[in-house]
Amino acid sequence: MQKHMIWTRGLKDWTYDQKLFSKSDRVVHLPCVNLKKIVIRDVKDIADFFTLGATYAIFTSVNGVELCLQNSEILHIFRSKCQGIYTVGEKARRALEQYQLQDLHKGSRDYAQELGQNILESAQVGQQFFLPGAAERAFDFEKFLQGYSYRSLSLNCYKTLKGAFGKNGQAVSSFLDLGISSEIIENGVLCFASPSAVIGYHNACPSRDSIWKQKPIAVAIGKTTYASCRDFSQRHLASTPNLQGLVAAAREILDS
Repeated sequence: MQKHMIWTRGLKDWTYDQKLFSKSDRVVHLPCVNLKKIVIRDVKDIADFFTLGATYAIFTSVNGVELCLQNSEILHIFRSKCQGIYTVGEKARRALEQYQLQDLHKGSRDYAQELGQNILESAQVGQQFFLPGAAERAFDFEKFLQGYSYRSLSLNCYKTLKGAFGKNGQAVSSFLDLGISSEIIENGVLCFASPSAVIGYHNACPSRDSIWKQKPIAVAIGKTTYASCRDFSQRHLASTPNLQGLVAAAREILDS
């Protein structure tokens, strides 16, 4: 049976993600994550925080940018009081531009840990940080900054649901309900762009049988996701920690 690239990013990203593949790529989409927006009803604590000192914002995903700044009151706070913004990933930087906001750093940063080190090199005494993002975060920026005595405030903008999801975003019992056969999974190269997708994949399996970890090959976008793939018999780390690098790593395995 021909081997396939099993793409596990969510439905929200699929329109963009399809552009990453060539016509010769054999890709099966198995959405293993879905986002649930958290409604932000009161921004008083956020406004008060920005008055305590020079405040900078950190976004580690495009979802954090979009779901935070959709709130017009928070957007006003950003435009009037935020001293600067840091982001991880090109998509997050581009999303900022839609709100007429700019990233302070123009270089390439694909890891939250890398951004953390960049910030420490330039941060000033008394600087504080606002951290919008997911309810569960792969990298705990708040704990990291507090370790260096910087004050921060986190805002949970969305929850990441983990499992198998149909075309309308509805949760299903397993990948079998999406018309994806066991044989495709067993002979596939699973592409993971986040630790949440790894958990979602395990939840999407029709049983707890170890075959779902032994047969497929797992490819991870970065070190944190790679660590989450530790239960797989075969796992690989993309050479370049971005989506293009993830696709390239999967292609190399499929062509070998």
